Amino acid sequence: MKTISIRELHLFTGRLVRRAGNRESMVITDHGKPIATLQPYMRLQPGRGFTPDHEKWVSSLRRISVDSADLIAEDRGG
Repeated sequence: MKTISIRELHLFTGRLVRRAGNRESMVITDHGKPIATLQPYMRLQPGRGFTPDHEKWVSSLRRISVDSADLIAEDRGG
């Protein structure tokens, strides 16, 4: 992943944002210390949910037979 300074980001904002739009991620540094990332915007395709890994993880979660409203009310003391 490319590393750029805040100064470079300031000087070349348009160029760097277009590069990120072309699927190139960058780490932004302040005095050599990583502070942020500039990365492409990833839009989910219509009709598609999360990634297969995420769907697999969600389906592996234990199911409970308690109404969440009851749990919240109990947590709030009411």
